[in-house]
Formats: sequence, C-alpha cells, structure tokens
Amino acid sequence: MPSKRGSTVTATVNGKIYVIGGAAPHPDSNKTALYPTRPHRFEGTVEEYDSKTNTWSERSSMPTAQNHAAVSTVNNKIYVI
Repeated sequence: MPSKRGSTVTATVNGKIYVIGGAAPHPDSNKTALYPTRPHRFEGTVEEYDSKTNTWSERSSMPTAQNHAAVSTVNNKIYVI
C-alpha cells in the first residue's frame, strides 16, 4: 500500500480492493506508529489495489476525511459512514 495509515476501511468492487480513510501521523512527525494519546490526523485518502496487475492507484479523496468509519457497497458503489 503506498501510504501508511491505520484504522482504514476496505471495500471490494469489480475485483478491485479500495482502502479508504483512516488516520496517520502529521507530516512533520517522526513517529512511525499511531497512539491514542499522540497527535494524528484523519485521512480522506482512497487507494485502489488491482490484484490482476498487482498495482496500486490513488483515487479521488473523500470530501470529508474519516477515521474508524463504516463501509458498505450497494450496486457497485462504495458508501463510507
């Protein structure tokens, strides 16, 4: 996966895996892990994994970053709540 994040949600649509949102350390942080008592930021990042080509692609970010969200797919559309 291209970016380091925790607490993401994942969904599969048309054989591709989408890793969505989560939390990450602030860009200027030297921390390599997330802890509840240390500053971190919510992420709107969406990355797509294609197992047929073994490649990752960055997709459009969510309009509102989410951490510890819920995810579902309906009619090949992904919903993050």
